[in-house]
Amino acid sequence: MTARTLKELDPKHTVHFVAYDLEEVGLVGSAVYIGSVVSATREREGEGAIIGNLHSDMIGYDGGQREAVIGTCNRAGSIDEAILRASEMIGSPLNLSEDCLGRSDHQHFWDAGLPAAILTDGAKYDLYPWYHDPADTVDKLNIPYLGSMIQLTAATTALLTIAPED
Repeated sequence: MTARTLKELDPKHTVHFVAYDLEEVGLVGSAVYIGSVVSATREREGEGAIIGNLHSDMIGYDGGQREAVIGTCNRAGSIDEAILRASEMIGSPLNLSEDCLGRSDHQHFWDAGLPAAILTDGAKYDLYPWYHDPADTVDKLNIPYLGSMIQLTAATTALLTIAPED
């Protein structure tokens, strides 16, 4: 749905929707993606061809406060500002805060010198009660909260692809 909507907006930039594998064994999928797709794109189209990475990780659990965290470590370029702006524009019910969060696939974008931000729930990985546990099942998802996270990601992506310099 997000891809169809973005296409209708006639974005100035190409958007890649990527699902990485093997994160828990060393961020393997994102390393391969950076080393192949991102590197080839930058080589072919120049350093400015990639705006950056807006990464979603663990976005379906709500501990009750509708909290969401933007992890930037001051390395997000215009992405964190776009998230905040999108949140305001759509009247998001999420309570956003910022923190320096590594340990996920956005790290490889930083290592490649590209802006990146991670959007995650307020549990910030380890505080999720079923983190890396067999009891981490679909019934733990808070669907309205997940919908709010997806809506925020889609609105942010729209802002970044239509007018990233603004």
